[in-house]
Amino acid sequence: MEVPLALIADAANISEEGKLNVLGVFNRITVRELPATHPQLTLVLRFEADAVEAGQTKRLQIFLADPDGQRLLTLEADIEVPEPRVPGKPVELVMPQAITGLTFERSGPHAFHTLINGEPKARVPVDVVLIREDQGE
Repeated sequence: MEVPLALIADAANISEEGKLNVLGVFNRITVRELPATHPQLTLVLRFEADAVEAGQTKRLQIFLADPDGQRLLTLEADIEVPEPRVPGKPVELVMPQAITGLTFERSGPHAFHTLINGEPKARVPVDVVLIREDQGE
C-alpha cells in the first residue's frame, strides 16, 4: 500500500460521487504567541493498494512530530483493503482526517508522518512561524 497524496488543508470531504474536495491547502501556521492552538486542520491521505492486497488489514499510524522529533499527536487505526471497483485495478482509499484543537508549544518545522505496517509512507511538513506584533505577516 502506498500514499500517493498527502497534504493538510482547512477542510476536505468526499462527495456522493466519490470526488475529493479540498479547501485551503497549506504548510505554514503563523502564530502571535506560544503555545498556540490551531482550531482545526484536515490531514488528507489517499492510499493506493494493489488488487492482490484486497481483504488484507493494514495498520495505519499517523503522528505529528515537533522540531526535535517529539510526538505531539498519535493516531492509529486498522484499515481493511476493499475489493477493487474494477477487477485487477489498484484500490484507492481516501481519508480526510479532521484534527481540532492542536496545540503547538514551539515554532519551527513540524511534520505529520504516515506509516503503514510500521513502514514510512508519507511525510507532510508544516512550519509553525512565530510573528511578533511589530512584524506583521
